[in-house]
This record gives sequence, structure tokens and C-alpha cells, in this order.
Amino acid sequence: MAQRFVLDVRYSLRILRRNPGFAAVAVLVLALAIGVNTASFGLVDALLFKPLPVRQHTSNRTTKERPMCGAMALAVTLVVTTAGGTGAIDGRVFDLSGERLPDADATLLSGKKSIATTTSDADGRFVFDKVPAGSYRLRLHLRGFSRAERPVTVRSGERQAIDIWLKVYKLTPMGPWRLSGIVKDSRGALLEGASVTAIALFDPNKILITRTNKGAFGFTFEEAGNYVLVTQDGMKDCPEIRLATVDGYLKPIEVEMGPVATNADGYTVCVGK
Repeated sequence: MAQRFVLDVRYSLRILRRNPGFAAVAVLVLALAIGVNTASFGLVDALLFKPLPVRQHTSNRTTKERPMCGAMALAVTLVVTTAGGTGAIDGRVFDLSGERLPDADATLLSGKKSIATTTSDADGRFVFDKVPAGSYRLRLHLRGFSRAERPVTVRSGERQAIDIWLKVYKLTPMGPWRLSGIVKDSRGALLEGASVTAIALFDPNKILITRTNKGAFGFTFEEAGNYVLVTQDGMKDCPEIRLATVDGYLKPIEVEMGPVATNADGYTVCVGK
């Protein structure tokens, strides 16, 4: 048994010698743990267990109340030393092109429990105020984008700035889905033969093209995701660009194209709706 113990000690020393950094950290952690343990025991012993240095008959009331006073002092000490304070998180949400994303749902999690939720504003900004200091997970979700999640540490008295980028997602095909709409000119009249193009953001090679029939158009999508709709009517009206998210029930889209005009240089320009 003694020989086995000596061999174990030698092996441990060799391991520590090969990893001096690890050895230093291990020794430091042990020293801190022993020091904290010793200080805590000394505090509890002085407050709760040691009697007052006075005669019993002259300090009967004081000695009876001593444990209660000591316990209260210990509780106050623990509260003061363990209170972490609060901090804040100031974040922004972007897509991969750098555009800021409004209406993204932001959730702060501690384990599986939701601590707070908020939504990004028109500038893509979201804020969590008065968050207790500690480690959390920050989850961002926006329809049409992949969910993003990252760890975040809140420090007392600090306001942490966080930028998060969301990727456009491609869902597993569960379609087909039908997207319909109408196209009007600036006077409100239905446009016949206007070109409508749908381009998949998750795969620019996936392009669908159709033309309006009595002002109406329709697409059938086999794959879910985000699509850009581009409506054109030659040089008579300004092109219109819309973003459509395909992942379920789609409401009809109404497109009103703005008029065009010729500027002083002879170029055709859009003048708005």
C-alpha cells in the first residue's frame, strides 16, 4: 500500500512538472479555497460559537441574544458579498447583407427558463435593462430567418453591446404553396401583361417569371423561404420590389406601380406614387 502511494505521488509530480501552467492554476485555486474556507469558519466561530468575554451573571441578556445577533450579522455579510447587482444588454439585429432587422423576437434564457423577452425596433435595436449579473443565453428569432443563439455574460453596472446576424433559412419542402396578387398602375387601373419575377433569396438560381392576366398574377412555390418579387411594366411605370416569406398561408399581394417622367436631361426617372 505504501509503495503504491509513493508511485502515485511520483506520477502526479511528473504530470505537474510537464504542465506548469495547469499546476500553478491548481495550486492557486486550492489556496483560495482553503483561505475562503478558513475565513468563513473564523467568522462563523467568532459570531456564533465563542461566548462573550464577560461574567454570565452580569451579561445574561447579552449572551442569550448573542446567537441571534451573530446570525443576523452573518446573513447581512452573505447578502452583501454575494449580491451581484444588475447590468444591461444593448443589441442590434442584422441580416447577412448588413440591413437592420425590425420585429425580431429576442429572449434571454437562464438554463431553460425565459428571463425576459423583447422585440427589435425599426432600427433593429433591442434592450434588456436591469438584468441580474450572471451568465445567460440570448436567442433571436425572426420569421423567414434561421434562429440564432449565443452565450452572454452580464456584469454589474455595465451595458454590453451585442450585434447578431441572422441567416435566411431554407425550409424542408412541405408545399406547394400558392401566392397570388394584382398589379395596378398609379391611377389604380389593373395592368395587363406586366412582368412579375420571383427570385429565391436562399438560391438565386431559382427564378419564376409570369405575366399578369387582367391585372392578376400567381406563383406556385415548391420550397419555403424568402422570395423577392420584382414587378415591371416596360417603361410606363416604375418597377416595384416586394419581399414575400413563403412558409404557410399567403395573403394576396396588391402592387401599385408608381409613374415615370422624363427629367431635364432626357432620362426616364421614377417620380413616386
